[in-house]
Amino acid sequence: AQQGISTKKKSITREALSVAPLQTRRLGKTDLEVPILGYGSAPGGIGLSDNEAIKLLHRAIDLGVKYLDTAPGYSRAHHQVGQVLAERRDEVIVATKVPVNTSQEALDSIDTSLHDLGTDHVDIAYVHNLGSRDAERVFAEDGALSGLREAKRTGRVRFIGFTSHCNTSQSALVLAEHDVDVIMVPVNYGDQY
Repeated sequence: AQQGISTKKKSITREALSVAPLQTRRLGKTDLEVPILGYGSAPGGIGLSDNEAIKLLHRAIDLGVKYLDTAPGYSRAHHQVGQVLAERRDEVIVATKVPVNTSQEALDSIDTSLHDLGTDHVDIAYVHNLGSRDAERVFAEDGALSGLREAKRTGRVRFIGFTSHCNTSQSALVLAEHDVDVIMVPVNYGDQY
């Protein structure tokens, strides 16, 4: 009986996936409609072979996952995502990050990411982990956000924002003073803010 229950659950799951598309939501201040489930490329870039990660990416897209999140620090992830983008760029929304503080560093990071991803633009670029950075430096006239604004102006990036993995209370202060299109913050039931 136990084996039958397990098989039935797998069958229901497969059937549900084949007929029920992922729900979508508008992302931040963008015009992007994204599924409520995205693909974070860090585990694939750090822990999987290129072939395994590429196969997983294709399968995720086949199942309706259209938001692909990557970053230069995720080892092989940019190259893995780039292999998939060569075939499926028009099907996905690509987000990357710049783990830097200055405008020029942000522009250099974007250019390297575009090269590694094999695309002429990304949909979203975030200043990575604002909570561990000097926010005044990042948002200065020659700070990383200025570099992302320039990348947006020149078409290399469609939308800009920041991620904040720690010190998330800083995000609220930043949002009160700076206009960005989107932010990414962690949700962890174990954290208390």
